[in-house]
Amino acid sequence: LVVERKDAKGNRDILGMGRLTKVPGTADATFGLAVKDQWQHQGIGLKLMQKLLQVAKDEKMEKIAARMLPE
Repeated sequence: LVVERKDAKGNRDILGMGRLTKVPGTADATFGLAVKDQWQHQGIGLKLMQKLLQVAKDEKMEKIAARMLPE
């Protein structure tokens, strides 16, 4: 999933992205999520996470996990 915006000239800027990856042979998945620093604390990460959780639910995933990395 990608969140982007267009400026007045039509140039695109990626603000955030999320990824859900199934673990082969299981009902588990891993996810990754990133939001540009200047766009944090505006709900973008929350919306991406909600969408990823909905996809996991639709795909009948039992568990999703991520490793939190320091900045």
